[in-house]
Amino acid sequence: MTGKIKATIMGCGASLGVPAAGNFWGDCNPDNPKNLRTRSSLLLQSEQANILVDSTVDVRQHMNTYDIKRLDGIIYSHAHSDHINGMDDLRVISYVMEHPIEIYGDHNTISELHRRFDYVFHGGHNVYRPFLKSNVIDYGPHRIGDIRMDLFKQDHGTCDTTGIRINDFAYSVDMVDLDETALKTLKGVKTWVVDAAGYKREKASTHALLDDVLKWSHDLQVEQTYLVVLTGLMDYDVLCNELPDNVRPAYDGLVLEI
Repeated sequence: MTGKIKATIMGCGASLGVPAAGNFWGDCNPDNPKNLRTRSSLLLQSEQANILVDSTVDVRQHMNTYDIKRLDGIIYSHAHSDHINGMDDLRVISYVMEHPIEIYGDHNTISELHRRFDYVFHGGHNVYRPFLKSNVIDYGPHRIGDIRMDLFKQDHGTCDTTGIRINDFAYSVDMVDLDETALKTLKGVKTWVVDAAGYKREKASTHALLDDVLKWSHDLQVEQTYLVVLTGLMDYDVLCNELPDNVRPAYDGLVLEI
């Protein structure tokens, strides 16, 4: 493909968002707009394609904020509720496009989406049209439109998730550990957007500890790392003061060029 790919971090928050329901800000300063976080989601835009990574419950807000009227594909990292439960809001995009939106995920993810949301694929009652079309994809090279990528497996504790590498950029949402294959795929990445929701817990169970992310980033010689899946315990300014210059917390609306 020719030209740049724009990667927009539409949301950088964890499953509760910041503030959480009830206006709970946790340790985050409400006066800093970079602490206002919707659920983690990524938009990839090239000359020919708009690709969404996950459809969170904030997807309507995301689509309206960035004036996205067409989607050429949705990659689902996994089937946890905070990454999929906004899919109903995408039916109008499909109707305007006049065909279902192609979605992509590993076998377990697609199976779970069909189990929980079968109507979006098959419609119902001669009233509801299907608005998503599912595609099971394997880890490895893949292409959507003019965007080529490498997909790799990540350990999320309770399930596997799909990481994405495009050229020298990678996106690793919702993971607690990376095996040798994943680390090999990430070798040479210059910009890495990565889950660090485990932050300073004593033990990581589903999300990576900050110390682990810092070690991986150092070992991989990543030029710039951005942390996502940020919880209410992770104030933006506090993180900036704690982190080395080449590791920064992300924020909603951060735009990166690939």
